[in-house]
Amino acid sequence: GFFQFIYGAYEHFSGRHQIFWNQPDNLKFFNGTFLNYNHFAGMMGMLVPVLLGFALASMLRVVEGGKKANQSVRFRLNKALSNPRHNWTVLVAMFAFTMALGILLSGSRSAGLILGLSLLLMTTFLIVRRRHRSWAVVPILIACAVVLVAAYFSFDRVRGRFTGIKEGVDSSLLSRVELWRTGTQMLQQFTWTGIGAGVTPSLLYRYQGTALGDRYGVHLHNDWLQGFVELGVPGGLVLVLLAGVF
Repeated sequence: GFFQFIYGAYEHFSGRHQIFWNQPDNLKFFNGTFLNYNHFAGMMGMLVPVLLGFALASMLRVVEGGKKANQSVRFRLNKALSNPRHNWTVLVAMFAFTMALGILLSGSRSAGLILGLSLLLMTTFLIVRRRHRSWAVVPILIACAVVLVAAYFSFDRVRGRFTGIKEGVDSSLLSRVELWRTGTQMLQQFTWTGIGAGVTPSLLYRYQGTALGDRYGVHLHNDWLQGFVELGVPGGLVLVLLAGVF
């Protein structure tokens, strides 16, 4: 993940916009070695909560023993960071920070939203556990730092991804809404049997409206909806159950 961020930063800010020696068409976003910046941000979004949680848990274990009620967060954090055995923990936290920054610089709205919800959930867990409540400020500070740094490097890019929604002129969002509407129609017609696994690219063009113009969709831009469309309601519920167990 850290390599993806460093490489993505090099390609983006240098203006090369390549993936190694290849130069794909319309590669203008912060996306590492991924052709699609949403896929890049999706991978980062899965790594950040794991790494940040791991770093927090490591520091909490250091300060658990002999902790006094009047010890401040600053004292506990200093105690954790001054332990030579946990220098690598700081490195992991830095990796998490850079990957979170990569999500915002990519401009992926869904991954940015998931990142915010993940940090909010982590903060909530820390608040609920009384003895760790004072540590809840850490995810909040990290979120604020990531937003500020992202705004400094690419304010127009980050702002533009959200102002387009407000003004109703974001073509990417409008096309996705059209695909979701099409998927809903397909699900209504094949509610119980589905259209078949992997059939969406071959069948979607028959149902999509005119909002996409002369373009043809090959997926519904929503894994859950596409799962229900291809497998039907019974198969979709199995997917939800498997995801819940996992």
